[in-house]
Amino acid sequence: MSKVQKTVWFLHPRDSYTNEVLSEALQGLHSQEKFSNQECQDGEKRNLIEVPDYSFVARCWRSKTSLRISFKIFRAQGVGKPDLWLFPEPKKPTLEILKKKSLVVAGDKAAQKAATRF
Repeated sequence: MSKVQKTVWFLHPRDSYTNEVLSEALQGLHSQEKFSNQECQDGEKRNLIEVPDYSFVARCWRSKTSLRISFKIFRAQGVGKPDLWLFPEPKKPTLEILKKKSLVVAGDKAAQKAATRF
C-alpha cells in the first residue's frame, strides 16, 4: 500500500502589489511563518507564500485579470522542494471538434473557414 503524499501549494508574487493583495487575502488564515525564502526544484531561491489549498490557488488564478495580480504557482509533494506548476491552457478547437459540437456543418464552406479563425 502506497503512502499518500501531502501537497503544499505556494504562490510567488511577481510584484509588490500582488504581494499586498495576497497578504490581505490570507490575513487571519496564516501566521508570519508561512512567508518564506525557499530553494525550489530548479535550484533558485524564491520568496514563497504558502497557501491553504488548491482551491485558493484556483481562485487566485481565475481572479488574476480582474485583480491585476501576477504570480507563479509552485507545489511541493511530500518532503520535496517546491516545483513550478502550470494550469493547463485550453487547446485551440479543431474543425473536427467544432463539427462534433454542431457548431459547423460539414457542407458549409464559409462556416468552416470562419471556424478556423478561433
